[in-house]
Amino acid sequence: MHADQKLAIDSVDGNYVLPQPPRGHGEVIVVSGAEGRRAGLLRGQQVAMAFGQRMVQQSEGMQVLLEQVRERLDGLDSTIAEASRAQLKGAVRELGSMLEWCAAAQRELFEEGSRACEGCEPVDVVSLCREVAASHDDPSAPTSVHAEGSVTWWGRAIELHDLLDLAMVLVAERTRGSGARHLDVACTTDGVRVKVHGFGEPSDTVEAVDVARFRRAADELGVSVSPGVFGAGGAGMVLHLPR
Repeated sequence: MHADQKLAIDSVDGNYVLPQPPRGHGEVIVVSGAEGRRAGLLRGQQVAMAFGQRMVQQSEGMQVLLEQVRERLDGLDSTIAEASRAQLKGAVRELGSMLEWCAAAQRELFEEGSRACEGCEPVDVVSLCREVAASHDDPSAPTSVHAEGSVTWWGRAIELHDLLDLAMVLVAERTRGSGARHLDVACTTDGVRVKVHGFGEPSDTVEAVDVARFRRAADELGVSVSPGVFGAGGAGMVLHLPR
């Protein structure tokens, strides 16, 4: 995290109250009750299924193209004596296009496989936010999650979970545990953006040790942090997850 992106804990006017967040056309999910260990196991299963489906789709596509290449080569072998130069050049161009697609698919599979070897996975950020929000939900301080459809991010799920958890802790400390809390998830041109809002009156009572833990977690994950929509004095922050 850069110095100019650090979490601000400056005090503000005691009369300052955060307005309600804008409501878009996406789904608003009100969270109640912790999902617990079962949710983590289910997410792991879903990740494995999604990764397997991706591999199968790519493999099937490559298989079809390789069969077409084989058929084209067999056709060339049987007609090469009679084929004109133009026909041969056209056939070579077709084969080249097929091989380019196979090479692109191979590169994509290699990149995704390499990420998986590093412990990364295609994370359903909205579901992860719901799980974290559920663990912080309280009747006196309800938590909601808003997203425009599904949002997937390649990264280490457990580290993102911990970072979101620490963000919720800091927002709760900032508002002394009062007021509703809200997470807003969206895709951007640079990656994924997660806004964490607190709708209690901001204060300057934030534990320095929690701020340090949060900054360390953000640095390790390569996540940049900026103040929320209400500025440095507000009870909120924006997490920018890299591509």
